[in-house]
Amino acid sequence: MKSPEVSSGSILIYLDGPNLMEMSELGHLCDGFTYNPNLFRALGVENYFDHCKLLSQKEKIKPISFDVIADDHHEMIRQAHLLSELGQNIWVKIPVTFCNGKSTKKVIFELQNSRIKVNITAVFSLKQMQDIADSLNEDISIISVFAGRIYDLGLDAKKILLEMVNWNSKNLCSKILWARPRMIFDLISANQIGCDIITIPPNIFTKKNLWGKHPEEYSKETIQMFFNDALRSKYSF
Repeated sequence: MKSPEVSSGSILIYLDGPNLMEMSELGHLCDGFTYNPNLFRALGVENYFDHCKLLSQKEKIKPISFDVIADDHHEMIRQAHLLSELGQNIWVKIPVTFCNGKSTKKVIFELQNSRIKVNITAVFSLKQMQDIADSLNEDISIISVFAGRIYDLGLDAKKILLEMVNWNSKNLCSKILWARPRMIFDLISANQIGCDIITIPPNIFTKKNLWGKHPEEYSKETIQMFFNDALRSKYSF
């Protein structure tokens, strides 16, 4: 069976939260990396900034995105400057709003004026993107749309993202990122509608190795796996 077509260069793939071994083993297959505090916790990281520094020393060319850990204007600005100083390839992740729902566009505007590369996170709607548009410098801004969580709401994330991609191409031209995928097929969907970037966790990214396998062959392998699991359980009746 023919493998799905996702031509190289048409969409960039950023690994989401790889550990150091995964970064080494899979890094040559991706175009960048993204992290957040929750992913660091899952990796057992104890000191947030020190690990950001370690990762920035390990990868000095491909883009790496790190979150600020703040919910007020001045602290976001301070942390963003510290993170950006780790390297030319560092993008600072700023949430589209504060926890109270008020826009962070003044924070974004100040950082963009300082030529800090900004990755706007937790974007769920075209309205949110339009609200911050005047604060963005298109060549150093990424808009991360949380497609997986939009699907969780029972909404068609692909349709919503397509509207955002089209509006962006006519009015803004920032990079649109498909974030929080739920399955490897999201890579195909994101590519089809013209997203610039997709983030993919390592455990989902490695499923790309299945592309081209015949469904019935995979069915047989799945049945064998279930049977082996049943034997290991030592159940009987």
